[in-house]
Amino acid sequence: MHDYLLVHGAFSDASVWQTLVPHLESSGARVTAITLPGHGASDTAAAGGVTMDAYVASVVAALDASASSVILVGHSLGGMTISGAAEARPEKVAACVYISAALPESGKTLLDYTGTDTQSKLGAHLEVDAEHGIVTVGDAGKREALCNRSDATATAIALSFTYPQPLQPFATPLVLTPERFGSVARYYVATTDDNAIGYELQKRMYDAQPCAHVFSIDTDHMAMLSATADVAKALRDVRTAVGSAGSR
Repeated sequence: MHDYLLVHGAFSDASVWQTLVPHLESSGARVTAITLPGHGASDTAAAGGVTMDAYVASVVAALDASASSVILVGHSLGGMTISGAAEARPEKVAACVYISAALPESGKTLLDYTGTDTQSKLGAHLEVDAEHGIVTVGDAGKREALCNRSDATATAIALSFTYPQPLQPFATPLVLTPERFGSVARYYVATTDDNAIGYELQKRMYDAQPCAHVFSIDTDHMAMLSATADVAKALRDVRTAVGSAGSR
């Protein structure tokens, strides 16, 4: 059975998966959650210079270190990152799973999508520092846009991330080919009460890039925290489906 490699989104680090990992490990899976460049306490000073290429290279390095192919899971902006990594190393990716995440078409940036998102409440809370190449979001924005269905514990975890987010990855297009990225099975975990990446935008993305299966969860953007058991079940189902396909 395939293992999991978890890739966080904007404004966070690998610890955003902390409540989900035990659920996956209890089913016998090995789980690796990585922190991308520019994220985490030791790396924030250089955040403004971090690129999407650096994100993708970090995931590719983790794929190269794995003895077998993995299920690559991306949250939010992490959907862009895992797509780039699947293009670079399709042979090391058993499936890509997008959790309330960007599922891009070739040549498009995250901003191309978010600019059309009429349901999102995140933009009004973003504080852009163009001079230093970063953007931040305060606690009020996190509560309204990210954690509108999260309980106190889940919200506290989301509020604990205070890292500046590099701007460059938002505006970087990916080149994705049918032969490489297109050869990797895709699954989507849609969050239907999402105030950061609205459900209507999520649907437009997975309709444009069809997935083997779409799981729908009635929760907010931080689904791995607010609906941990549901997300874990979806990921276990993907693992079973990919394992069954691989055994035929």
